[in-house]
Amino acid sequence: MSQDNNAHRNDATLLPVPEGLSRCTVCDEYRGVMALNSVPGFSSSIYRYEDPSTPLTVQCICDGILCRTCKKNRIHRPISNTWDERGGFGHWPYFTAMMPCKECRTKKAKEDEERQARNAQPAVPNLEDDNSEEENQEAFVRHWSRPKKNV
Repeated sequence: MSQDNNAHRNDATLLPVPEGLSRCTVCDEYRGVMALNSVPGFSSSIYRYEDPSTPLTVQCICDGILCRTCKKNRIHRPISNTWDERGGFGHWPYFTAMMPCKECRTKKAKEDEERQARNAQPAVPNLEDDNSEEENQEAFVRHWSRPKKNV
């Protein structure tokens, strides 16, 4: 990995990588098995009464499932755990299987934004200076009394 790719990691305080985890050479995320007590805040978490040496499997996105929308990109495997040196331990619950991949989410957001722009109504009617007061009043009433489009 080039030094430029590591630059984004240097701008925040990074957590130490727990023993047993290593970077995936394909996706650059962590994978492996770490001890439960390596999770930041372990002593105050719901797991505090568990054996601290309990193994905790961490999977990278390479172990994930295919996106249900595009069938080409991967999302993190549901009911799996991840590690990131910025945020630490993360868990992907079962319902993330219904989420599309990042590319599909971005594409959908862009489509939604374009659709909203097409369907947007002007905030106020176009009132012409050369129209009479009555014509402007009629335009205003027509604008606000017409049915609104569903977005």
